[in-house]
Amino acid sequence: MKIIRHQNIIAYVCEKSLDSEVLQMEKEELKRTGDWSSDLLHLYESFSMYDCTFRVGISATTSKIFKCHKLILAVASKVFETMFHGNFAEANKGPDDEIKIDDTEPMAFDAAMRFVYGRRVDFVNDLIAAQVYKFANMWQIQNLMDAADLYLKEPSPGNVAFVYEIFKQAGNQKGLGRCMEVMSANIKEVLSSSHWQNASLDLIMDVLSQGDLNVDSECDLLEGLYRWGEANTKDRIGKPSDAMVREAIKKPLEKIRFLSMEHQEFAAFCSKNKNNIFTAEEKWNIIMSISIKSAENLPENFSSEMQPRVNVKKAVWLDLLTFHSGYRGFGYPVHPSFIDFSVNKNIHFFGLKFMSFAHFDCNFMPDSQFEITNEGERIWEGTTKDYDVKLQYYKAKKPPLLKEGVRYQLSVKHSFASLPDQTFFHQSFSEWSISKESLTVTLHNRNSSAAVGFLIIG
Repeated sequence: MKIIRHQNIIAYVCEKSLDSEVLQMEKEELKRTGDWSSDLLHLYESFSMYDCTFRVGISATTSKIFKCHKLILAVASKVFETMFHGNFAEANKGPDDEIKIDDTEPMAFDAAMRFVYGRRVDFVNDLIAAQVYKFANMWQIQNLMDAADLYLKEPSPGNVAFVYEIFKQAGNQKGLGRCMEVMSANIKEVLSSSHWQNASLDLIMDVLSQGDLNVDSECDLLEGLYRWGEANTKDRIGKPSDAMVREAIKKPLEKIRFLSMEHQEFAAFCSKNKNNIFTAEEKWNIIMSISIKSAENLPENFSSEMQPRVNVKKAVWLDLLTFHSGYRGFGYPVHPSFIDFSVNKNIHFFGLKFMSFAHFDCNFMPDSQFEITNEGERIWEGTTKDYDVKLQYYKAKKPPLLKEGVRYQLSVKHSFASLPDQTFFHQSFSEWSISKESLTVTLHNRNSSAAVGFLIIG
């Protein structure tokens, strides 16, 4: 783990946010209000009756002095109790003999003490709360850990990578799950954060192992991995060489899903970065593999996964309960029904979901084939055999990329329908737009089937 690489950021926050005079103020007379928590907090703030001194800080230039009370710390923490009342040198130190804590920043220690003494939750931000959590875990102060964990229920995208590292050190599986949800939904912000470049290899591997990352393209992850590699090469002076970057990203590169890219995207990445982390032969083989959607010629150990990263939780489910039409003579199939639509940004099509249909004693039980076409060219096809029991919709095995402004047609061909003889009914769309989270899907003047209950895109 490389938590120590984040400490320059934490130190800066502490230097700007924590008034040193508060920590090194002159001893005051103890004020008694009758409120136990308030009085203990003032005991800490006033330095009254202190019997131990801590010098806290990862850097000697930003370290601060704290005056505390052995009994209160021993009550809060079994570790402090053992240190002060066991066979350790700290047990024999005088009130002004310094005890060094060099793995915690002063502001985090101060926030921890304010909770221990007065049950005050003064964590300020995610970075400090994560440091407090780390301190509480190390010194086994469970209620402080719980308070910091609650504060970090949903860390900000810019800080979530740092919080994830702290939780991983402490083995907080629930916290890791929460952090990964934030990273998955906000991966673009995570990739641009300073904590991403300072992240450990473990975090990089964990993120790139996820299937539901909210990216427009796999190239976003490749770009992020390249930047991480530049910042994490070994034994370099100045700008790292491409060979160094390739060596740094060797393991996580195996998680990049090249086959989910468009070959133009990969070519643009190579051109933009003007890098040679791939040999000419590798570039050619990757582009050819993308073009024919085959992993046969990919470099050794590269991923053969074709599925784009998708975040179904963030998908837009468009309710298309519109119409079914057909003439039923026993044994005759119903004609295909279809809908034309376009989207206002590049987006993946995940699949579709049927709805039950009943109208005037008409029951519809589809056994169907589906396809999406663009000017007659099929870009996706599926059948009812593609039903995902866990996700409960018909899943596109290779979700196609729907491009902004292009007109597509979704068709559903029904094998049979159970309808009364000579029954015909329908409803039609008329330039109907549905908007959600800046996405607009325009449904053009075409017919659609009640069999298509939801169009799932995201």
